[in-house]
Amino acid sequence: GKIEDLKYQNYFDAVTSFHVIEHIHEPDSFVKKTYKLLKKNGILILRLPNIKSLEASLAKMRWFHFDYPYHVSHFTPQSIKLLLEKNNFKSIKIKYSIIEYRQTLLYSVLSYLGVKEIPLSVKILLMPLQIIFIPLSLLIAVFFRNSATIEVTADK
Repeated sequence: GKIEDLKYQNYFDAVTSFHVIEHIHEPDSFVKKTYKLLKKNGILILRLPNIKSLEASLAKMRWFHFDYPYHVSHFTPQSIKLLLEKNNFKSIKIKYSIIEYRQTLLYSVLSYLGVKEIPLSVKILLMPLQIIFIPLSLLIAVFFRNSATIEVTADK
């Protein structure tokens, strides 16, 4: 269903939204509604693509998370923070070292090198390279605070 159809107010201790907000045409309305759903001192946890990531910069329009028409909103860590602050959320924290979609760094590098499409058979052959790219991706996330996916927590 749609979040707009929920009749609850000040009801939940936590609301989680993993890879949803990038699919929403009006993310401001979505954030307003989640705020209303939360009890006082409730927590919102979002996971979403980071358009300011190294991977997005390398792959450009072929980035894994440029999944139009499904992904219609894109955020930087700063823009999602501003959206949450605008809607009265506090104590906003951003985590970069998310263990998901780690193969995308490899695909982004290949895109940067000019590879346009990667068939499934080639992806399977490239799997051993993940031994290098998964740790590299985690190092970039931890030391440079840069990853393709971010997790944001915010308090009501």
